[in-house]
Amino acid sequence: MNQKKILSNLSWNILPGKLINPGIHHELYEKTYKHWRQMWTEILDVKENLNSDSFLRQDLVCPLTIENSVVGLICCTFFNKNQQAYSSHSYISDFPKDIFKNNFDGELIMSIEYLTVHPEFRKSFLDVSLGDVLLGLSMKIFENSVAQAVLGTARSKIHVDQMCYRFGFKPFGEINKFGHPCTLIITDRSTLQTHPELKTQKLIDQLWDGRNDISIDENKKLKIA
Repeated sequence: MNQKKILSNLSWNILPGKLINPGIHHELYEKTYKHWRQMWTEILDVKENLNSDSFLRQDLVCPLTIENSVVGLICCTFFNKNQQAYSSHSYISDFPKDIFKNNFDGELIMSIEYLTVHPEFRKSFLDVSLGDVLLGLSMKIFENSVAQAVLGTARSKIHVDQMCYRFGFKPFGEINKFGHPCTLIITDRSTLQTHPELKTQKLIDQLWDGRNDISIDENKKLKIA
């Protein structure tokens, strides 16, 4: 399949992190989990398969697909910064507490996590970064939610942090996570921006408009309130 055909056959899906009543979406959910497990088992260099805890705690798992294959993924979770249970959450604890206290209004914060693209579909082959596309799609979720800020831990060795800066993220320190150097990145509605490359932003917009949103159930659309 050539580059043009691949890009024209991409689809984006929004699934819940826990698919309690799988129904017709069971196959896609299982393929999404398989992609997550295989990619992150390799990235984290674990000898045994990754446990599923971090996958199941996501509010949204959002696979990018071509026909019946998952070629990329990004996940999103929402945290209420004013609730004690969230204040001691292991993911939030990586970030300095004064960031949330002094920089962002509102209660709800969104995370972007587990960004992956299958090696066969990276920019060296497609001439478009599907990682950038997935980040842009997650920013569409943010724009359509009531969250006031987005945060993430971006692997700096492979320049994921640089990808995030293209959407208006700012660095807020560095950590070592799972043996990988990472940059803590945050943006809010005042600094969020579209992708600087027109063809990339056009693909983001097309995939968002044509998304298959089954985040709640097959009869409802995404509405995070």
